[in-house]
Amino acid sequence: MGSLIACPATDSCVAVTKSGQVSRFDGATWSAARPVPTVAPVASITCPSSAFCLAVDGNGVVFRFDRATWTTVWAVDPGAPQYAVSSLSCVSATLCVAVGYELNYYDLPATTTYDGTGWAGLTPTPSGIGPDLLSCPTATFCLGTNQPGEVVIGRR
Repeated sequence: MGSLIACPATDSCVAVTKSGQVSRFDGATWSAARPVPTVAPVASITCPSSAFCLAVDGNGVVFRFDRATWTTVWAVDPGAPQYAVSSLSCVSATLCVAVGYELNYYDLPATTTYDGTGWAGLTPTPSGIGPDLLSCPTATFCLGTNQPGEVVIGRR
């Protein structure tokens, strides 16, 4: 499971419960919880700014939050190989990296990128080893961990 709280600044945090309720922190108080439109538990959230967040649920569906509403921005394509996102990290609203796995073979990891308008599509990682959790503090560096507890480094 990825991070369920993201704070792009000391006066801006978003927290999501496993049941899909989201609250925002403005530096002093938390807002009332509102639902994320998901049927599966939220697995990960990332907010590179107070105006942009992405969250992924346990079914691999990715949602975008723009301070007011959640909208679906990516879901498993029934006509494509069955890959699903499990964790994501955004440097900005126009650069996000996501990791996932092939649904029939959980041990086949994959990655993709988001440019603010669409996803590149999940493709298997060249090494066959990928992270389950991901953090990308810059556009050229990501760090992740996998199930055995190994650290995976990605450079661009």
